[in-house]
Amino acid sequence: MPESAQKPDAPLIALETSGARLSAALWGPAGLLDEAPLDPGARHGSALAPTAEALLKKAGLRVRDLGAVAVSLGPGSWTGLRIGLAAAKAMAWGAGLDLVGVPSLEALALTALKTQPAGSTRAVLALRNAYAEGLYAALFRETRDGLERLLKECVLAPEALPTQIRNGLHAAVKSENGTALLVCGDPEGLAATNGWLDELNGKALAECREIPAAVLAERAWALRAAGKALRTSAEIHAAAPMYLRRSDPELKLQRKTESQPPGE
Repeated sequence: MPESAQKPDAPLIALETSGARLSAALWGPAGLLDEAPLDPGARHGSALAPTAEALLKKAGLRVRDLGAVAVSLGPGSWTGLRIGLAAAKAMAWGAGLDLVGVPSLEALALTALKTQPAGSTRAVLALRNAYAEGLYAALFRETRDGLERLLKECVLAPEALPTQIRNGLHAAVKSENGTALLVCGDPEGLAATNGWLDELNGKALAECREIPAAVLAERAWALRAAGKALRTSAEIHAAAPMYLRRSDPELKLQRKTESQPPGE
């Protein structure tokens, strides 16, 4: 059994690299220990390691003092996801830590819920720009135990979004006051809800675009406590980002190939 499995109360470090704003946070049994949010201009590849190192130093911790490293799995920035997961794997292997992957749209939905007052059961639609292929989307319902998926992470064309969301909400999130739907994510995603969000008693959260590492850390702490951390070398090695679509270079190559006459 890895050493990390024997110290469940040891802090974890969370690395959020799936979006434009890189951040890191430390979480322990009493909650947030510290966080290091960065401006959108920080380059993930060069800023991640020194940010994590500075955060640990400030807290008087070494990597081997941790119990786990958490990382955002995506969907999101291809480059950011690769950088974050590579760093997390290196820390887990090097120091014998658990690795906890957190789906990015799940963390984004939790971020949205934290901006709202506690109330009746609500649904959260998390959206991110998938560029040439449309939107990354996932629909969640808030429950006493966390989040329940009403629509699993997928890629949708903007015009397909209202039908999919109505189907996901049907008979699942109803109350005397109607369906309370929060929408968070990229501006492109929020724009795709114009024209039909009001009829679902929905609210777009323009300020909820990025995932704070503190939210990622809190979710990872709960997942690890529930036994959902990766601990063996084989499990950690197999961990992969949630891409959901092909990369833009792959799509461009496909379009170029399809546009060429046969035989060329």
